[in-house]
Amino acid sequence: MKKIKGKCRGVKAGIDSAINDKIFHEFMKNEETQKAYQDEKFMFHLIESLKKEMAKQHITYYAIAKKAGLRHQVVAGVLNGSENVEIKTLLKVAQGLGKKLIVKFA
Repeated sequence: MKKIKGKCRGVKAGIDSAINDKIFHEFMKNEETQKAYQDEKFMFHLIESLKKEMAKQHITYYAIAKKAGLRHQVVAGVLNGSENVEIKTLLKVAQGLGKKLIVKFA
């Protein structure tokens, strides 16, 4: 069990990973929570893949936006996870990176 302690205005604060795991497993018993978690996990991995490819190519989201014909705010929203992204937008972002977007159903 890993415990991280700190102080905040004289009050001891701590994070206990075992408690966090227990809470997570309780939440995951709910079917709606499981679906929401899987959706967010998918988007997280997609965004991380985009960021890795950007770093590999040394390209900014402004450059992707220009190449993709999108506003830079849209690309920033996608990369920050704040946009409810449409497939068309993801296709354009992939094109801006010179890549193809491949979607598989499992």
